[in-house]
Amino acid sequence: MPLNAGASLYRRSLKLALDWAVHRHIWRGQAVYIRSLFEANKDVRDPRQQKASAASYRIE
Repeated sequence: MPLNAGASLYRRSLKLALDWAVHRHIWRGQAVYIRSLFEANKDVRDPRQQKASAASYRIE
């Protein structure tokens, strides 16, 4: 995934989580979790692996 696409997906994920959060302190925990998912997969360069990992996180 190109850098811009990853950054865009990260920002959209945070905004969506903020839309659904009842309180900002609850959202902060979700934001940390989202960041950990992106950090865990930041070194994946194979497009097939990127799509597979993105699909598995959508299911969660």
